[in-house]
Amino acid sequence: MQGKLIILFSIFFILSGCSGQEKKRPASESKTSNKKLLVSFTLNDSTININDRFNLWLANGIDTLHASIKGNELVLPDFIEKKDTGYTVGFECSGYKLHFSSITKRMIFSGQDVEWKFGVQNKALTNNYRGLLSEQEYKSGKKYNEIQFLQFNPLEEGDGIQFVNKIE
Repeated sequence: MQGKLIILFSIFFILSGCSGQEKKRPASESKTSNKKLLVSFTLNDSTININDRFNLWLANGIDTLHASIKGNELVLPDFIEKKDTGYTVGFECSGYKLHFSSITKRMIFSGQDVEWKFGVQNKALTNNYRGLLSEQEYKSGKKYNEIQFLQFNPLEEGDGIQFVNKIE
């Protein structure tokens, strides 16, 4: 009798969904649904009000994914599950078009609230390049027509990362 109860209990346990298979996420639930992705844009050390006035897209090979914008917050589309070969992030605002390559899926979906800070410095060299140039580059006096940057600033924990494009 006890043997039959154990077998019945085991069958019930397996059939009730505890078979170790991952439950599928509902199609309406985004991987970033409860995490904020805030966007800001800095032009020559001045923060620009960009609410609803920018475009952002992610490209990986032939796939281009467009983000929805609500104020200065991004709502990213779900990604096609495939090998992460790196994404190109494109940002367009106030007549500027910025592109940053080799952005991993993990950077995009960090699992926490993050600020994506885009910026352009196109003045003559000033004392405030906030780590956009190495000390050696800064001391050399080399002039760039424009320095573009993207900083991922985690708002909960950890250190950020930045990408810099130097245009001569």
